[in-house]
Amino acid sequence: MASSTFHPFSRLPTELRLKIWEAACFPFQQHHKGLHYVELLTVGDYSTRMRQMKRKNQHLDSDHSSNSANPSAYIWDVGLWKACKESREVILRHLNIDNPIKVRTDIQEDSSRPVSRENDGNDVQLGYLYNRDNSQQHKLAVRPSQDIFCIRGGNWRPPEYSFEFTDIWIPLVNQAWYALKICNLAFEFDPSWNNNLSKSGFRLSEMIKENSPRGMFAKALYHTADGNTSPQLWIIDKSTPWLRSTDQDIHTVYYDCKHAYVEIAWEDTRSDTTKQARYGLASEFIEDLSFLGQDDYNSYRFRAEMSRLSNSYLNTAEFDVKDAVKLLVRRDNEVKQFTDEDHYDVQNDSDYGTGE
Repeated sequence: MASSTFHPFSRLPTELRLKIWEAACFPFQQHHKGLHYVELLTVGDYSTRMRQMKRKNQHLDSDHSSNSANPSAYIWDVGLWKACKESREVILRHLNIDNPIKVRTDIQEDSSRPVSRENDGNDVQLGYLYNRDNSQQHKLAVRPSQDIFCIRGGNWRPPEYSFEFTDIWIPLVNQAWYALKICNLAFEFDPSWNNNLSKSGFRLSEMIKENSPRGMFAKALYHTADGNTSPQLWIIDKSTPWLRSTDQDIHTVYYDCKHAYVEIAWEDTRSDTTKQARYGLASEFIEDLSFLGQDDYNSYRFRAEMSRLSNSYLNTAEFDVKDAVKLLVRRDNEVKQFTDEDHYDVQNDSDYGTGE
């Protein structure tokens, strides 16, 4: 189309403009969920919680969906809040589902104390994280029981005696706090996590004491092993190639503002795109961790169950590390065609799926 015949957006028919605005909204559906990034925050001497990641500035002007420091799904709709009155009306309608959970706060003298809201894991409604920009409130949408919250920064070594993995604390516009119960907690995998795991004499207790994401993940797994209602733990590997199993269902997709992610089995990762590839590094990590910490995690679970023993019931089921942690990968890293050992020639699709 010649530039002289291009119609400015404001001159498009209203019905077409509304369809464009609606298409730009985050696709909240049964199988479309959000991936949000949070950071750890130490509150006092005995408490550590999580909060949404800080932006470089306090306004939603320049760094939102394209901000590599925080590509959280809750930033997705920021442009719609800012574009114009019409786009704001569209996003308001988009978020106005039946009985939404509005994240509110009670004004308290001690603003460091949270107002907590329980979540039984079956709640699929939206929570609204409020943010103020130029005296206007924007509702940043999350689904506490459905979305994944990934720890990306902050204090990796919390106080020794108290760490809760069940709350995400969101700073609201009046500087008070609100505690949302979440059901899915993730850590981004780094190849350095494999360092020392196979070293003779290396103990799980050493890893847990590390001031690092790996150490925090190991400690979170301890909390999962105690049998309490801890969030489902995830590892996110953003670089590994992967193969789709013949019976694999990847209809559920998690989105941040850059990529789409799907859950796969640990056995479906690959180190490269050749037929002879080994499992990916994240799979090697979870395998080594299972071998290294299986006895320790089960010992912790047994002690925890004994301490909660009531009447004659005791859960003696063995704790399995690989079953306790789920794996999330980028959807676009799926291996649909194999390359040869030199990564030049592409094999036929008929060879796809062997993975050997």
